[in-house]
Amino acid sequence: CAFRSPGVGVKCGDVSLSWEEPKWRLVMGGSSGTTCDETVGEGENMTSASAPLALMYESPSLLHNGSHSTDWKFASVLHRGPEALGPRMDAPSYFLHGASGKRVLLWSSPSRAATFWAAGHEAHSGMLEASDAGRLEYGPGFASKPYVDPLNRHILYTALSNAPVCAAQDEIGCTTAYAGVQSIPREIRLAGE
Repeated sequence: CAFRSPGVGVKCGDVSLSWEEPKWRLVMGGSSGTTCDETVGEGENMTSASAPLALMYESPSLLHNGSHSTDWKFASVLHRGPEALGPRMDAPSYFLHGASGKRVLLWSSPSRAATFWAAGHEAHSGMLEASDAGRLEYGPGFASKPYVDPLNRHILYTALSNAPVCAAQDEIGCTTAYAGVQSIPREIRLAGE
C-alpha cells in the first residue's frame, strides 16, 4: 500500500486531497487505537478507547500506483481530536480559508453522528494549532465537503443521514446507514469575518 501506516495509530480510509505548490497533500481519517472502531464498555456505558486522528501524507505526484507509489510519504499527525469524539475520524476536509488565512479541518464522528471543525495555523511540525473548534452540525449532517466558488465564498455541502426518512418510511425496510440526501449549499464563515 502506498499510504504506509504512520506508527501513531491506524488509517481509517476517508481522504481529502489538495494541491499546494510544489506538492499534493492528502489528509486521511484515522484513529489513535489499534483498530478504527475501538471502544470500551457496553450499551449506554460504551465510550471510545481512542482519539480521532487526521493523518497528513504528501507527494510531488498524484499517482499512487506503479512507479510513483513510493512518492506518498507520511508527513504528520495533522490533528488529534478528543477521545469523546472517537474512536475515528471520518470524511476529513482540510483547506485554507482565504479571507482569514486560517487552516480549517472539518471531520465527522461516527460515534456522535455529527460533524466538527477546528481552525488555526499549521505549525512547522505539520500539526494544526487550533485556536478555535466546535460542532458544525446539530442535525443529521455528516461528511461535509467545502469548495470555493467564483466569488471566493466557501460553500459547504453535507450528506444528510436517513434517520428522518426511515422513521417516516419504516414499512419499506429502510435500514441502511448510507441512505439519505444532500443538503442545500450554504456559505460558511469563520467568526469575526
